[in-house]
Amino acid sequence: MGADSLSSNDTTCTVVDTPKVGWFGDKLIGYAGSWDGQRVLEIAARNPELSYAEILFRSGTLDKDISLLCVENGRIISSQNDKEMLVRRRRFGVSYDAIGAGAPHALGALYASHTGEHSLRLALKAAAEHNPFVRAPFRVVGGPWR
Repeated sequence: MGADSLSSNDTTCTVVDTPKVGWFGDKLIGYAGSWDGQRVLEIAARNPELSYAEILFRSGTLDKDISLLCVENGRIISSQNDKEMLVRRRRFGVSYDAIGAGAPHALGALYASHTGEHSLRLALKAAAEHNPFVRAPFRVVGGPWR
């Protein structure tokens, strides 16, 4: 799982060191759209034994603009502020997903190549190249290549 480092709103943007993705026990979790996702990561960091569903429950009310992505038990799960958990379908034995402003560009790159860390980094670069709200440096966590 990977993320960019840009924080932005309607009038300004800045590159930040605060990670938008993390590895917590057997789960990878990332967020986009709202810094409220940091609260979800903090709950996961304090309680890595919890399931993703339990982490969402403990997180309380989430900001309306948040998008979350989790890899748990070999499944990719996306969620919004309503905490509905949508499991990404496998096609030909593979599944991938993306959230945030650069998601359309990242998904296109992942469709073309989804074989490992190189594909993930290429998808992040494609998103940054074609979207003004995505910027390096990128943070990559987890994966079979680690």
